[in-house]
Amino acid sequence: FRRVLFRSGAVTLVDVSTGTITGTVDITGGLAAAGAAGVTGGNGGVGGNGGAVTVTDITAAISSAVTVTGADGANGATSNTTGNSGAGGDGGTVAATFSGAINANLTIASGKGGNGGAAGTASGNGGDGGAGGGVTVTLEHNVTGTISIADGAAGTAGASGTGTLGALGAASISTLNFTGSSARTIGAVTAVVDGDGTLAVNNSAGTTADVTFASLGTSTKALKSLTITAGDVKVTGDTFVKTITGAAGDLFDFDGDVTAATEFTLINGSNASFAKDLTSSTLLRVTTGASIFTFNGTEDQIVTGDFTNGTADWVDIQNTNAAGIVTFKGLIGVTGTKAGDITVAAGSRTVFEKVVHAEDMLHTTTAAVTYEATGNTFTS
Repeated sequence: FRRVLFRSGAVTLVDVSTGTITGTVDITGGLAAAGAAGVTGGNGGVGGNGGAVTVTDITAAISSAVTVTGADGANGATSNTTGNSGAGGDGGTVAATFSGAINANLTIASGKGGNGGAAGTASGNGGDGGAGGGVTVTLEHNVTGTISIADGAAGTAGASGTGTLGALGAASISTLNFTGSSARTIGAVTAVVDGDGTLAVNNSAGTTADVTFASLGTSTKALKSLTITAGDVKVTGDTFVKTITGAAGDLFDFDGDVTAATEFTLINGSNASFAKDLTSSTLLRVTTGASIFTFNGTEDQIVTGDFTNGTADWVDIQNTNAAGIVTFKGLIGVTGTKAGDITVAAGSRTVFEKVVHAEDMLHTTTAAVTYEATGNTFTS
């Protein structure tokens, strides 16, 4: 194929598997229609929804840029009569699966919500804006290029008037799934706007890392969320994701700095290791069973955030970094639900700036531990 274009509505493509696609691939949801204005004694018609586009699988390798775009919601009509104006149609959604490698950049963008119609000077109501078309992309192979992901912003409400203004069209979400049963390597994943992009990993290859990312987000534009349902995840560069959630028995391995501004959660054995700094402005927590945060870098590491657990003894912390100082700037557990075991390796140096409430502190005589706060408690 030189170029593949899917831009329509109510389309389902079952399989594209012939050879290699060397041209660009453009998949776009169907366009929505605007609402019609009301007239005296009658209401305006509602705009039609854009048709959905579903691509069940592209198994061919792709060597040029891929773009997947949801359609914008249409605007509601303004009312200047006694009749109510029609709502705009919803933008067409897109769902696409790629089981062949993408050896180029991938751009994903959901549609924006339509604007509500103004109420106007008469008693008729403005039409509501249509919702933006969401996008779901499922990747079952490698992506060598950069992935850019954008959610669709909500529209704006119509201006007030004698009647009721039209409501804004709803925002839409871009979801990126990583699935399969073989180890995958993925390039950098970036957000167009801070907080865009929902990532989910469900890949159990049984190798050291089921999915390896070059990096996730940037310091100014973090991704919205990363959730594991199955599989181990490794990130070789820096990670900026607002909410990170593990799954029981699965592992995170971070080689770069990690910033989870909202929350970093491990679930019942979803252990995580960190080679550089870890920052969470809200919580570093464990739910439903014991999990381990391991700090294994070869330089100074700073850990920012309070460690909490749903039940006492679930948060275990290990410092195996013998080359630098690991400094914990937040609370470790609380009086009623203490953290679990804290283990510091021979030759390591650990500093706790705030109060520590834990089950045990396990260390050798060659490990240096500094407590800068008073009131620390250990069960044994």
